[in-house]
Amino acid sequence: MSARRSAFALGLAVSLSLYVAACLFANPAADDFIYASNARNGLVRAWVQEYVGWNGRYASNALLLLVPLPLGLGAYRLAAVLVVASTAVVVYALLRTLGGADITRSETAVCSAAFCALFLSQSPSIGDSVYWYTAAATYQVWIVPAILYLTVLARQSAAPRRAAPWRLSLAVALLIIAAGFNEVVTLMLVVFHAAWLLWSVRHESSDRMTPGVLLGVTVLCSLCMLLSPGNAVRQSMYAGVRHQFLHSVAWTVLQTLRFGADWLSNGALLIATLLFVPFGDALSRRWPRDRRRAAQTLKLLIAGMAIVVPIAVFPAYWETGTLGQHRTIASGYMVFLLLWFAGVPALLVAAPRQADALKLFSERWRTVLAALLIVAVAMTRNSYALGSDLISGRLASYDRAMHDRFARLEACHDQAAPTCDIDLLRDPPASFVTTDVSPNVDHWVNVAYARYYRIPKVRGRTIAVSDHVRH
Repeated sequence: MSARRSAFALGLAVSLSLYVAACLFANPAADDFIYASNARNGLVRAWVQEYVGWNGRYASNALLLLVPLPLGLGAYRLAAVLVVASTAVVVYALLRTLGGADITRSETAVCSAAFCALFLSQSPSIGDSVYWYTAAATYQVWIVPAILYLTVLARQSAAPRRAAPWRLSLAVALLIIAAGFNEVVTLMLVVFHAAWLLWSVRHESSDRMTPGVLLGVTVLCSLCMLLSPGNAVRQSMYAGVRHQFLHSVAWTVLQTLRFGADWLSNGALLIATLLFVPFGDALSRRWPRDRRRAAQTLKLLIAGMAIVVPIAVFPAYWETGTLGQHRTIASGYMVFLLLWFAGVPALLVAAPRQADALKLFSERWRTVLAALLIVAVAMTRNSYALGSDLISGRLASYDRAMHDRFARLEACHDQAAPTCDIDLLRDPPASFVTTDVSPNVDHWVNVAYARYYRIPKVRGRTIAVSDHVRH
């Protein structure tokens, strides 16, 4: 590895270390306690109850019931680290499969690290994506089986004559798992496989059965999720505000314009794209350099990027009347990035003149672009917010407050207190999800704490400024 590439890799490692270090301050909250309480009745029984009484997310529900909360904070924080690490590992596996011998292992590692740094620093909701187990398990971990699924398909496509039945079986298993995490991902998978099947039919592919079978599997998985009895329970909570078509469409359009403009003008993404051009060129050499076919592929990828935000936000508006959190947008951003970088090799083949200009610019300004990307992923957006929380002491203060809270709850349980008063959080970190308790003992977060610690009632109380200063 050259000195220039080593310096770039070191910069990426330092940028990613900020997100790993922040895992040391992650603390369980809200739904984590609900799922940990439910799991006490037995994992299988609790999993069935979730499907019957809450939602049909059969894959993420299983993962949520395995919340490492009973194992202690160390296990909870390790899970956050694994969320970051697993994303890098599966992206590496996919790039390694697609690039083959044309891209070295070190180049693949740098590309995967850059991809992860870009996602983490620019994600619409880093707290949901990494530091809160419930949200990460539902809206981020799906990327592991999904990218492994694409890796298996890519390997089979690269060697169709040596395709083994076990490979297709593995792909189906990974698809079933990925489709069971949340409704947005399932819808995206349905659209992906429908487009693949239509492409195969239009271009008279010799293998139309594979996309047809996989589309059928995806549709079945979506039906298992959407028709679960638990969905009716959740929907009843939004009576009067759900299924408002014009409202849902209008807000979906506005959010599409908002996030679409933001992502397309993102400086870090544009810089990373220019740096990726040589690797995209290497990837393009492994496939037939058919300009017409590449142009059609590029159009399909652009169409996919155009509908990512609508797919991510419309279901939320349709079912609840509001977007609520940005967890689904974070999932959409991950898909957007995958489609965006998949479009680079297609563009290089479809537009050879522009490709030569891009390759020349990328090579000539490579050192400057690499330095700018390091600055962008290390100091903008989520990196800035996370760094601010760390330097200001908000993360440490939050961690101490949560430690005191858990000790107080344990003491209330040991003393059989009828009501446990715990302090509300002051100045919580902006980069974490901190759904707090309420003075209302019937608030759902209070109830979650009470259930897990086996306390009749939990009540939040405001800390007086003078008390906070003395503490």
